[in-house]
Amino acid sequence: MENLEIWDKEYVWHPFTQMQQYRNEETPIIERGEGSYLFDTKGRKYLDGISSLWVTTHGHCCREINEAIQAQLNKISHSTLLGLANVPSILLAKKLVEITPQGLTKVFYSDSGATAVEIALKIAFQYWCQARGGEIRKNRNLSIWIILTMATPLVLSVWEVLIFFIAYINHFFLMVIKFLHPIVTAVPWVRRRALAVWPAWSHWKNF
Repeated sequence: MENLEIWDKEYVWHPFTQMQQYRNEETPIIERGEGSYLFDTKGRKYLDGISSLWVTTHGHCCREINEAIQAQLNKISHSTLLGLANVPSILLAKKLVEITPQGLTKVFYSDSGATAVEIALKIAFQYWCQARGGEIRKNRNLSIWIILTMATPLVLSVWEVLIFFIAYINHFFLMVIKFLHPIVTAVPWVRRRALAVWPAWSHWKNF
């Protein structure tokens, strides 16, 4: 256990982390979770205030979820949807269509908020590339500035949070019309800070 921190800093490249600074800090190494709490290898207890980046809505080690996962693992752990179907995906898609507004009749599965938005943007872009034989081309998107989910190229271009990535993937960015989120205009101190950086972040990019 004492070597885990050494191995972590030697072999793991952490996302969205300044690794030079990270190497000089003592890092809690999470070993288990229970309800809303995390426990590290030294037995210290932490409140998981961000719900492990919002993915453990029902807490850690939820008995019902664990039992459902174990039951599925006893059948099969994974099966692709590329040209195949499987029982859970069909049943879940049917249930989702039944509880969503009329007109939403298909389910396309994703694994995170960023990739969900990425998929939606690509589907919309593809539709307008093919609509009426490509006669009508719509490639501008309306962006609400200041949003959290941001980890894929198209999403970064629409929300434009990490501008320095443009130098590397500029060809994959959409043309975007920016407007401020209502909270920016409603809260004075947020508005002052947002407008201070707005000129540097407001510009057009072609797809």
